[in-house]
This record gives sequence, C-alpha cells and structure tokens, in this order.
Amino acid sequence: MHIPDGYLDLWIAALVGLASIAVLAIAVRRSAGALDGPRAPLLGVTAAAIFAAQMLNLPIPGGTSVHFVGGAFAAILLGPHLAALAMTAVVAIQALVFGDGGLVVLGGNVFSMAVVEVYVGYAVYRVVRPYHKPAAVFAAGWAGISVAALTAAIMLGASEAFAYEVTTVLAIMGGWHILLGIAEGAITLLAYEFVAETRPDLLADRSPTIDSRRLLRRGTAVVGGLVVLSPAFAWGAQQVNYTEPLEHAAATTGATAHAVRTLPSLLPDYGIAGVDPYVGTLVSGLVGATLVLVIGWLAGRPLIPDSEPR
Repeated sequence: MHIPDGYLDLWIAALVGLASIAVLAIAVRRSAGALDGPRAPLLGVTAAAIFAAQMLNLPIPGGTSVHFVGGAFAAILLGPHLAALAMTAVVAIQALVFGDGGLVVLGGNVFSMAVVEVYVGYAVYRVVRPYHKPAAVFAAGWAGISVAALTAAIMLGASEAFAYEVTTVLAIMGGWHILLGIAEGAITLLAYEFVAETRPDLLADRSPTIDSRRLLRRGTAVVGGLVVLSPAFAWGAQQVNYTEPLEHAAATTGATAHAVRTLPSLLPDYGIAGVDPYVGTLVSGLVGATLVLVIGWLAGRPLIPDSEPR
C-alpha cells in the first residue's frame, strides 16, 4: 500500500500531508500524560514490532502477498493517539531509510496507514466491543486496512499518473485489500490474544503495572525473532514473483509515475549493494527495527506527566 513518489498529483500530496500534520498535532496534544514512566518504552517496542512484522511477506498463489500492517492492533494496544504516533514512526523510517514509499508523498502514506487505518480500526473496535470482544478485534483489523486501502486508491485514482481512473483503482485495490483484510483481522486477533494471555497489563484499557526493563528485554526478543524470520519470507515471496495490489492497479491503468527528485535511500528495497539479498534483508530489519524502537521510545518520553520520573 506504500505509494511511491510520482504517483500522486502534488496538490493531493500537499493536501493529505497537511491533514496528516493536523491529525498528528492533535494526537500529540491528546496523548500528553497518557504514559507513565514504566509504560513509556511500550510505544517504541510496539512500533518496532510492527515494523518487523511488516517485513514478513506471506506469498499467495497468483502473484500477490499479504503482510501484517498493524494499525488497528496498535490502536487497541496503545489507544488511537499513541498508535498514530507509533505508525508514523514506522512509515517514516520505511520511506527515509529503505525507500518503501516516497518522500514527497510521505504525508499520503502517513494519512492512509497511520491516520485512517488507526482511527477507523479503533472506532470499529469500540463499537463492536460491547457485544463480542474477539469479533471487535478481528473487525478492527479488517476494517482498518480495507478503508486505508480505499483511501489510498482514491488518492491514486484522482491523480494524473493513473489517468484519473478512480473506479478502476478502487476496484482493484479495494477488492484485493477487502480480501487480504481477512488475514489482517485474523493476525490482529492472534496478536491481541497473545498479549491478553501473556501481558494483559499492556492493554490500553487496563491499569498497567509494568517493569520497563522486562518490557524492553522481552520486546526486543520478539522483535529480533521477527527480523530473523524476514529473510525466509523474502525468499518465499520471490518464489511466486509477488506484486502488490497497487502494482496491479498501475499495470491495469498504464500508470506512469512523474519524475521526482528526492534523496537516495540508505538501504533501498531493504538490501545492501553487493551483499547477499537475504543477509541484506536481515541487516535492514535490524537497522530499521532499532531506529523505530529508539524513535518511538524518545517520542514517548515527553508524553509522561511532569510529576512522573523520567
């Protein structure tokens, strides 16, 4: 779902970029005091785990793949405002370091994955939760990713690169993600059940009593395990020559990206020139997860009330 540079008209990229900034400013203000000292590392650990999980592309026969996006899960775990900040850290590092999503259209990717997916997913969770909590978690994951994909499709279809074929792009991206959203909902539910069974104190609707050192230690172990698995998933994806639904839409509409000059990525496509691609994937995962962990942790520190120890 990551939109590359050149696919959005500049006015659309600017508009959704400003919308993202406005929503994130509100999220920061409303998150003030949402963390206590011991809970502060949770923002970074959650962001790093989602970054690592997104690297696990599961190939699907037919040439596409599915991977966990995690916006709804982050909202259920952290609350929507902190989740928006965590997902922004993930999307920003993916674009800045790995070229996964463009820099000019970074606001558009933040809007779809860190704003729409998070807040839609959380709203669905809150509406359904009084009736059936597991169904609410599943529905949050499915609805969050589906509406985020539809949002990205509208932005793309309304742009000159896609010849303004909004309905075609909506049908392709929306149709694929509504189906792939079933996997997102299932993984969201599995992740939620795992946390609820092992660390119920981490959930946003509980009163936490958290050992921050234990949280960082165990969180780092989980993130490390996901990163170690990423080369195997990269190999599997190559075996089916997978493409993203966005690429299907681009091929169908004959989309041609506009030339855009941006800064080169440090580790383009999660690889290192001249290094075995699977080793490059492993190194990229470790670098990215570490950066997201540190950024998330630093972002969480100012949200601790002034009376709390830092």
